[in-house]
Amino acid sequence: MSTYENSKSAWRKWFEHAELSQLLQTEAMTLSGNSRDITIQGQGKYIAAIKLKFLANVTASDAETPISGADVTDFFVDNFRIKSQGKLTEQLFTSGHVIEHLHQVYLDKEPVVDAPTFSGAGSDVVTADVIIPCSMEGPFNVTYLANLAITDLYVADVTLDDANVQINIISTDTPPPLVFAFSSQTTSLPAAGNFNVTTLTQGFLRESLSLMGFAAGDITTVQYILDDGRGVLYADIVDLTDQFQLKYQTTMGTLSSPMDSEVLVETAYLSGGVPMPWRGAGRLVITTDSGGAVTPDIIEVLIATPVSQQLATGDRAQPTSQRPRTDLSAGGVATGPKPRTRY
Repeated sequence: MSTYENSKSAWRKWFEHAELSQLLQTEAMTLSGNSRDITIQGQGKYIAAIKLKFLANVTASDAETPISGADVTDFFVDNFRIKSQGKLTEQLFTSGHVIEHLHQVYLDKEPVVDAPTFSGAGSDVVTADVIIPCSMEGPFNVTYLANLAITDLYVADVTLDDANVQINIISTDTPPPLVFAFSSQTTSLPAAGNFNVTTLTQGFLRESLSLMGFAAGDITTVQYILDDGRGVLYADIVDLTDQFQLKYQTTMGTLSSPMDSEVLVETAYLSGGVPMPWRGAGRLVITTDSGGAVTPDIIEVLIATPVSQQLATGDRAQPTSQRPRTDLSAGGVATGPKPRTRY
């Protein structure tokens, strides 16, 4: 693995070789109820992924179609939290569609969700399968807050009979290639103007920022500005969305409306083969132009140190104490100041 790789590609290669899969337990879900602390411990020492399979039995009294724009995973959970020692591993997923988003960008594929259409009175099953990427050592605890408001998916003539979540874990004895964590929030921005919306976790590299859940046209441009004032990103939101859809293989037309407006912004770029910015990590500025408040979800991917410094020593370009050698990004391994050349 080389310096150009980020946590998404590094984790995916590790995950593909994780060999131990285990059904941890099946938890009954209660309307608007918090789960108990669930301990995540696998046969392997390291947890590569938490796989959540949600299932709800529903009964319709008449013909019924899922509400356009309803998000299936949001129907199951309002939030999901990973609780572990250390600041970096306190991770909060503020909605079901945030989990869907991370599943998508780390696996390069859409989550599997299904809300059936009823042709008449009868019973059926609503399902959602999502994977939460991890790079953690067990044991640690997770909790979730159930939603289960059936009106999020159907109108009043569909009732919820019961619901549960099956928790599977995928583990391995092979150490992860890097340590990463997630942080998410929903923020409310005024209808028009430029707004600094960054929540910085000091001391960690913010590898990427994602925006979700905003209506088309509400956000016009996105900027990312370093602590020294340099603007390293100034782009139209439509162009960024197109770029994200190409890079992460997303498709439109899913039930989930928040997924239709998602965009991911890579904020850890390379300078001379070395990921930057570091420490200060810069700030995100969003320009809104809407008829009312804009309430996007903001998801941060945080890593403890640059990916290149977390991978095997013999498989990365070494930065120098001086300005990094620009030729190192092409695969060089020499350190020290660049030799002078006489002309």
